[in-house]
Amino acid sequence: MPRRKMIDPSQLSVAELRHLLVVREKLEKLDARKSELTRDLAAVEAEIAKVLAKPVGAKKKPGRKPGRPKSAKKTTKKTTKKKTAKKAAKKVVKKTAKKAAKKKVVRKAAPKKTGRKVAARAKPTVETVVAELIRKQGKAMSFQDIHQAIVAGKLVRTKSKNFANVLRRTLSTSKALKRVGRGVYDVA
Repeated sequence: MPRRKMIDPSQLSVAELRHLLVVREKLEKLDARKSELTRDLAAVEAEIAKVLAKPVGAKKKPGRKPGRPKSAKKTTKKTTKKKTAKKAAKKVVKKTAKKAAKKKVVRKAAPKKTGRKVAARAKPTVETVVAELIRKQGKAMSFQDIHQAIVAGKLVRTKSKNFANVLRRTLSTSKALKRVGRGVYDVA
């Protein structure tokens, strides 16, 4: 940067010196304003950096706060007392079971486990119910008569919303029942 030339004040007129003073005052005011604006700009840039640091549309993730969850608190005396009471109750049950076994108390034999589920009660199938109806009638029955008899007598428990479709499928696929005519069925 080139050096400024020194001006000899004795060579300047009074008007020029006044002009230099006015310029000097304006420069000082502008420098003060410049420093204020520089501080403001730094604050704005810092705020912009904060805003840009957060991803767009980012929300706080739901979830638990760090630390031990409330449900995993240390066991208190009450909970330990409950646990020991449960253990004691189990021991009493075991002892009474052993005493009963010694006295040879007669119990019902449990069904043997064969891998299949043991039916609690034999439920009649749609096919067997229809065959019984036709046998009781003594002659072939129409689909509508069969359906009406089953629904009116509540002979089959079903969760089907349209039992008529279940009955149609059963009649068409059954080997115990045969189709005699259009919509008429008999026992095979």
